[in-house]
Amino acid sequence: MGGVDTAPEMERMTDMRVYADQAATTSLSKTALEAMLPWMTENFGNPSALYEEGRTARDEVETAREKIAHLLHVKAKEIYFTSGGTEADNWALQMAAAAGARIGKKHIIQPQQHCFLLIRPMFPVFIQIDRIIKFL
Repeated sequence: MGGVDTAPEMERMTDMRVYADQAATTSLSKTALEAMLPWMTENFGNPSALYEEGRTARDEVETAREKIAHLLHVKAKEIYFTSGGTEADNWALQMAAAAGARIGKKHIIQPQQHCFLLIRPMFPVFIQIDRIIKFL
């Protein structure tokens, strides 16, 4: 029937820890860490700034954008970077709402975990495009 046959195996399994909150945060891969480390420790600069370090950082951001676009077979201008999942979700919902509004669609929102973190910043957008929000 399978399963754990011995007490030592069972004890070892109960000592194992599983991280199951990947939606909140996750570890950085070693490949990503190695690629980012120089930009976090030596070559840091605000990519929106006009000074040399900023321009260098901006060039690297654009290079990364082009590489990602190539891998995804899209245009570089179609790749956007956000600060995290909540911002990305919020942005996607805003774009969907705006696109739906252009063709007369209404939106129904069902509360889920963190719903108000996602929806609250959208109130001005829904008001601006005259949408009706119904919470289920």
